[in-house]
Amino acid sequence: MAKLFPKLVSFLAVLLLCQFGYVACQSTNPSDRNATLPEDEATALDDLMTTLGGDLLLSSPCDNNYQGINCNCSYHNNSVCHVTGLDLSNQELDGRIDAEALASLVHLEEIDLSSNELDGSIPDVIMGSLPSLTYLDLSDNFLSGSIPLSLGSLSSLGYM
Repeated sequence: MAKLFPKLVSFLAVLLLCQFGYVACQSTNPSDRNATLPEDEATALDDLMTTLGGDLLLSSPCDNNYQGINCNCSYHNNSVCHVTGLDLSNQELDGRIDAEALASLVHLEEIDLSSNELDGSIPDVIMGSLPSLTYLDLSDNFLSGSIPLSLGSLSSLGYM
């Protein structure tokens, strides 16, 4: 037993050091960095969710806590995130599209609000404010009115 005790202590010390090293490595993982979403985007996202009839966001949407909200956190040396995608399809949303809120999310590349119960029209202002938009799906809703002509000016848009 006397020979086993020093080996056990050594083993536990190595295990403790390995655990500390693991925690230190985890804190440098890019997804764990303290990247933040600008306040105007966070407010716009909350406003958008409210008018769409969805839930308010209780924490940062870029912490991977919210399915359907995609962020790119590589801005300013990985310290700033921007919302780049919204996939809120099939969420039983029953409100309207908040043009001002959506237009504030200028880094959006993909929007999928399909298969909900949204009503109202497709806001024209959205399209001029989202030059990086590549994907837009508003199908299977109760939207009315004409399709905004400004959609034609979105040169990056590949799917509608």
